[in-house]
Amino acid sequence: MSVLHKSSPNLVVSKKKRSNSVSVKNNETKPRIRDLNKYKEDKNNHNNEKNLFQQVKNSPKSPITVIESRSHNTKPSSIRNLNQSRFIKGPNVRKSLQLKWGSRPKTVLVIKKKDSKSATRITKKILHYLVYGAKVNVLIEPSAQKDFPDNTPFKNENKSNLNEIVDFVVSVGGDGTILHVCNLFNLQPIPPLLAFHSGTLGFLACYDYKDYRNSIESTIKGKFFLTLRSRLVCRVFSNDELVYKTNVLNEVVVGRGSSPHLCNLKCLCDEVSFTRIQADGVLIGTPTGSTAYNLSAGGPITHPSSSGILFTPICAHSLSARPLVFPDSVKLKIKVSLSSRGTCTCLFDGIHGCTLNRGDYIVISTSKYPLPSINRTNAISDWFSGISEILSWNDRKVVQKPLSTKK
Repeated sequence: MSVLHKSSPNLVVSKKKRSNSVSVKNNETKPRIRDLNKYKEDKNNHNNEKNLFQQVKNSPKSPITVIESRSHNTKPSSIRNLNQSRFIKGPNVRKSLQLKWGSRPKTVLVIKKKDSKSATRITKKILHYLVYGAKVNVLIEPSAQKDFPDNTPFKNENKSNLNEIVDFVVSVGGDGTILHVCNLFNLQPIPPLLAFHSGTLGFLACYDYKDYRNSIESTIKGKFFLTLRSRLVCRVFSNDELVYKTNVLNEVVVGRGSSPHLCNLKCLCDEVSFTRIQADGVLIGTPTGSTAYNLSAGGPITHPSSSGILFTPICAHSLSARPLVFPDSVKLKIKVSLSSRGTCTCLFDGIHGCTLNRGDYIVISTSKYPLPSINRTNAISDWFSGISEILSWNDRKVVQKPLSTKK
């Protein structure tokens, strides 16, 4: 089998003194972090990296505590202990939480939509406010360095300690930018995400960038609601050996790709075979992903706080292949039949993928690392606003007239 995976870029850190702990495993390049009080003096000085880095080493990041849970089975101990760098310890944590910072956040990661002039313009304003107004440290990606030349590269190719550095993430773009954030924190916890909309759809990015000052200020001050959007962990096996592992926010699709033949897939739940699908493919999705590809494929729409794993056949050669919703505690296995006429393509959130040969299979279960997205109002209002205003759910132009009361 062949794996096609897009590696995430390195990161860039802004120039501001910080007091947060950083662990850098790449010895080739260390982050250069500047003191704002010495910004003008240090602007052209490139020889103080070691001393500047020592200023931020060995300082704890802000802890998070639970104020209120909107679900009966969410426990405070389940939410991320930042010293252990975990948001949850299992898939059964649900799922709308009001949290507050134990201390003021110190470091913010800003991700913008690539090749977007409007996102670049908005991000410049947000970066300036974060550094000089909110007075926090800022990380950006090196791919954005040409747009923000005052930033210095922060190289950490594995990014295994990124979640230990960042208190929360600001994204500027659309839903694709949020998927990129999830890919950046692929197999690790994701800090809380504050998403500003400047993209095409903006179903997940619910904040208006015009109000970025108040939104950022309220997030830093604390007491905000989070929706824990579950992710799926996908393990690909070839010859019964694990060859690839990744997390997805929306869905994983096993499809025929460019092959002219239908997929012949054996489907198992907790090692119990429940069907064999002959179709263009099958989609395994999350409640968050129910309004993405799953919606177009005729799958059910589910609230992101609901529990479940979606199973949606794609153009099945059958009149009775209906979508299913499984508990989020199960493991699904999708195996390419040995009698299949061709190979299958496996796509993860539409970003990267691999080829499944005959006998290869993928095992899918709920990830222990969800996406904690910061709500604009609350989880219910934000979601209904999205499906009503963006997807035009139940948008009926004509209202039925009442019965006449005249005799």
